[in-house]
Amino acid sequence: MLERLKGYVQNPVFLFILWMGVGLACSLSLMIKGTYSNYVIFSQSFWHAISSSPLYVEYLQEQKDFFLYGISFTALISPFAALPRPLGMVLWCMVNCGFLYYAISKLDLKKWQFAVVILVSVNDVFTAVLSQQYSIGITAMIIFAYVLIEKEKDLWAALMVVFGVMTKLYGVVGLAFFLFSKHKMRFVASLLFWGWLFFCYQCCMLLLSM
Repeated sequence: MLERLKGYVQNPVFLFILWMGVGLACSLSLMIKGTYSNYVIFSQSFWHAISSSPLYVEYLQEQKDFFLYGISFTALISPFAALPRPLGMVLWCMVNCGFLYYAISKLDLKKWQFAVVILVSVNDVFTAVLSQQYSIGITAMIIFAYVLIEKEKDLWAALMVVFGVMTKLYGVVGLAFFLFSKHKMRFVASLLFWGWLFFCYQCCMLLLSM
């Protein structure tokens, strides 16, 4: 009986359904209640960006808080902002959940270790989805930065780090994986390359909003 239960708990299908099911249940409950103010801030940042409106001012008629993310975030949220708001919010939450699950699955974990990580982390997914937080996506980028460095794909690992930093500052944690890189100069050069591209993009967006 115990072995059968262990088999169920470690089953990747069960873990995926549990993980995504929690995200879907939380996001649907938000949609029904109509309470997803953080997503409103996120989606409105895209419309402010393309209309050349200031991003970092208070819009009292639209939202109850300030936009506190990097300018690059407006490009990330754009596919969801273009959808009807309730649908966009649900898909935003689900894509972030799926992205993190996929990132964890790429770690070199044994079956039981993967199950433990998922079961321990699912409560954090519940909390993050309830506030439509982007922290799920940032965590996935940090994990992918490590996975890609382990696979010696430093160019793409650097993209994960830079994009994470340019959208939310705590993506800087990914820089710690520099120590694991077997091609440190390539990794640094890749960071500079992506950093320059994102810096130019953000400068252009700032100039357009003036």
